[in-house]
Amino acid sequence: MSERQLQRLFLEHMGVPPMWVVQRFRLQEAVHRLSSSEAVDLAGLAQSLGFFDQAHFTREFTREFTRLIGRSPASYRRTQAQAG
Repeated sequence: MSERQLQRLFLEHMGVPPMWVVQRFRLQEAVHRLSSSEAVDLAGLAQSLGFFDQAHFTREFTREFTRLIGRSPASYRRTQAQAG
């Protein structure tokens, strides 16, 4: 089976493309790590989540995070730090 055939089957059965699932996992993992009270190395976080570099991570993550969570990652992080 080709990669494209697998992508079509995934979309057909799951209702979303495979990359959507990967991006959601990345976002959830980043939120989980940012919500901890420990300092987070963004470059290391970006690399561990499979982003090319910190700039790519920041651009993608900030856009999706803000869209889904309703505030910027920095604002979320400050709120978590104050609560913890």
